Amino acid sequence: MFLTALMLGLAGSLHCVGMCSPLVVAVTNLNGPQFINRVVYNSGRILSYTLLGMIAASFGALFKFTGFQQVVSMALGALLILGGVLGLTYLKIPFLTKAILAVTGGIKKTFSKFLSKKSMSSLTLMGMLNGVLPCGLTSIALAYCISLSTPQEGFLFMLIFGLATLPVMLGLTSIFQIYIKKLNFSFQRVTTVTMILLGILLISRSIISNHHTTIPDTAINSITICQ
Repeated sequence: MFLTALMLGLAGSLHCVGMCSPLVVAVTNLNGPQFINRVVYNSGRILSYTLLGMIAASFGALFKFTGFQQVVSMALGALLILGGVLGLTYLKIPFLTKAILAVTGGIKKTFSKFLSKKSMSSLTLMGMLNGVLPCGLTSIALAYCISLSTPQEGFLFMLIFGLATLPVMLGLTSIFQIYIKKLNFSFQRVTTVTMILLGILLISRSIISNHHTTIPDTAINSITICQ
C-alpha cells in the first residue's frame, strides 16, 4: 500500500515540474530565506493531502469499499496507463471539467489575497489551497484511499504521497532537468513512462495478490481432519 503511495508521489512530482513548480516559485519568492518559505508552503500542501486522505478513507469505510481494494487498484492502474498515453491534460469529462475550472478560478483569486500579506501563515494557507487544487494524480491517490480500512491509513498514505513530491517542490527541479537533458528526454516523456509503468505495477500486484489469496475448493476438500 505504502509503496503505491510512494510511486504515485514520485510520478506526481514529475507532473508537478510543469504544473506546480512555477506556482511554488512565484508564491515563495517573498522576504526571508526562500528554502524555508518553500518548506512552510509545502507543509500546508501536504497537510491538505493528509486531511483529504482521512476523509476519503472514512468515506470508503462507511460505505464498505474496503473489500474492493484489488478492484480499485486495477481501475486506478488502467487510469494511470490511459493518463500516460493520452496525457492528463487531455482527459476532459463533460460538466465535471467545467466545475473543476470554476473551482480552480476561485482558488486562484484567494491566492492573490494571501500573496499580498507575505507572512508564514499566509504561505501555509496558500500551500493548503494548492493541496486542494484539482490534480489528476492527486485524485487517483485519493481514490485509492477509498479502499483503505481506516482514516489513519488514509492519513499515512497521503502523507507518503506528499513527501514523495517534496524533492521537486523544494526546488530540485533544476538538478533533474540537467540529467534528463543529458539523456535527451523531456519531463513529459519521463512522466508518461512513469505513469504507464506504475499503472502496469498496480494491475500486476492486484492480479498476483488475488492469485495468492484465492484458495481452490479442491484444496479445502483435501484437508484431512483428525478426530
